[in-house]
Amino acid sequence: MDLVILLTTIISPVILILFLPLKGARSYEYTPPTKRFDEADAVLSRRLLYPGTEAYDAYYSFRPDLKEADDKSRLAPGLLSPGSKYHDPATFAVARSNFKVIEVMGNMICDHKPYQDISVQMPITGAITPDSTKITRFISEWMKRTGAHSLGFTTLKDYHL
Repeated sequence: MDLVILLTTIISPVILILFLPLKGARSYEYTPPTKRFDEADAVLSRRLLYPGTEAYDAYYSFRPDLKEADDKSRLAPGLLSPGSKYHDPATFAVARSNFKVIEVMGNMICDHKPYQDISVQMPITGAITPDSTKITRFISEWMKRTGAHSLGFTTLKDYHL
């Protein structure tokens, strides 16, 4: 009886290891994109299209397959609204302010009117030429303060444009 238990305890793990589907390290080879991606097709870009506007009508005349799903998602509570599934006032306030910072920075670079908010008074007189070192440092510190474990930057290539 002891011999059976001993053999079972030794042989079972060996058999289990032999037949367990373990996969070794997988290699990955980077290949640059072969076709361009239209940023207008990104969900976060389409959220800016409002029914009844010229941009809305023009976009969905080219992409009618996305209209039904997008219109349905517009009926749901917004990402940071109190009616959303995981609403938390504190974390949502932080997320909302992060979106505002991104919007203000983007508008400054693109020479658009900055985000207007009673609490934010930032007179911008035109487009700025960003200092890449300064902006990289700012974004790095900002992301680390908001809890990012690690982050990185990459060089913009022609196929990104």
